[in-house]
Parts: sequence; C-alpha cells; structure tokens
Amino acid sequence: MQPERKSRELRTARVSRRPPRFAATVMALGIIFAVAYVFVLRTPPPVPTPEIQGMQGTYTWQAQAQGATGVPRETGFFSAVASGAAGGQMTMENTAPRAGTFGKAQSAYNVERRTETTVESASTAVGARDVQTHSVGTWPPVWRVATRSPLDYQGLAAIVRAAAEDGDRSIGIKPIKEGDRKVWRAAMKLDGKDVELVVDQLTGIVVWYTDGRSTFTATVDWSSPPPADETYVVKVPAGQKVTTKTDETFSYERSPAAAGLAAG
Repeated sequence: MQPERKSRELRTARVSRRPPRFAATVMALGIIFAVAYVFVLRTPPPVPTPEIQGMQGTYTWQAQAQGATGVPRETGFFSAVASGAAGGQMTMENTAPRAGTFGKAQSAYNVERRTETTVESASTAVGARDVQTHSVGTWPPVWRVATRSPLDYQGLAAIVRAAAEDGDRSIGIKPIKEGDRKVWRAAMKLDGKDVELVVDQLTGIVVWYTDGRSTFTATVDWSSPPPADETYVVKVPAGQKVTTKTDETFSYERSPAAAGLAAG
C-alpha cells in the first residue's frame, strides 16, 4: 500500500471513531461564542449623558378636532438656561365660531426671586386678563413659565433614556437620525394612552410628542443657545391689574416677605 493512501485511510478511521456528540459540542461552542461577541465583545456604545447649558427655539402645539368646540392651536417661542431661568411667548388660535378666537401670553421665571410673571391677553369682550405672579414656594423652583416648552416633557424623556440604557423592551425605542442629530423614536402606553415621542440623544430634549389628543413639535436652535447667565423679564403694562399668588407647600429658609422678595 502506498504511504499517502495509507495516511488518508488512517485519518478517515480516526474521524469515524469520534463520538456522535462531537459535532453538536462544536456547534454549541460556536453559538456561545457568537452570543458572547454580540453581548460582551461587541457592546453597543453607551447612552450619552444629557448635557445642555441652554436652549431656545420655536414650537407648535395642535389639539385634535373636538366638534363644535373647534381646534385650539398654539405657536410660540421658548428659551431656558441651566440655572433655572426661563422665558416664553405664545399665540393661540381657535377655529370654533364665537370662541375666544385669539390670545397671547408672555411668561418669564426669575430663578433668584423664584417668581413667575405672566401677562395674558385675549380678543374677547372681557379684554385683557390678569397678570399672575407666582412667588416662592411653587415646586420645582426652576423653569416655571406658563407657556409651553420641551421641558414640559422631560419626565418622559428620562423614561426613554433609562429604557435605552437598560435595554427595556417594554418601551419601543428606535435610534434614528433627523438631519445631523441622533434621536430616539419611542412609543409607550401611559395612563391608558398610546404615547409617541422623539428625544434628542445628546441633550435629552423632547422635540416631538403626541398622545392622540394633541401634538407638540419643537424646533430647537441648536447652533445658538442663550448665554448661561441669561435672565428673562416680562413687563407688566401700566395700570393693569396684578394678581399675586403664593404657594408655601414647600418651605424655604425664609418666607418671601422676610427675604424682601415678595412681588407687589
């Protein structure tokens, strides 16, 4: 017998004597390695920690049609900084006949005084509405403006971010890009409602939200944030009635009167 032929026969004999479970073992080891590669060696990038010192932009809020009551719609401007100061403007329209078809509001929050000042007006027979100033005590003591902004939805943004970080499949999350921004498109059920929203990954800011009853859309000017020390002021028209409200549910070191900060 030739040496090469004999060598092939010996190798064939050795292979045929391997136990039948050998192939299954090799396959199992391959599966384990593949799983380890996906979940350990090939770990997805970490969820970014939200970081933002200030933001500003415009928004639109649109309610769904409600029969004879019309369709309320708002357009406005928002601005806020990390210190807690904020400001905003809003214009509201309503398509219903004989409704208070037009209204405006300006609102500002002074974080040092912990006061919110809002000036509202409407095109009704009643005329201008009261100016309301909310002084120390209202919680939380930051960004308390009467107009809308993406910060109104930060609780939902935190839920989406935590779900993305933990791999929570009870909340539907899809990472996508909108322009040059990475965002999460998320869907969840909240209080019996189907809620959808879009969260900017880098800042944690909600740029779109809908719950089947209303839709909020924000256009953030990412390239031009307000200065970190920005302050916001709303001037009360001369002679207009001012209503002051104080909520001392949460107490501070001193009362507004003792601190000399009470609004007059």
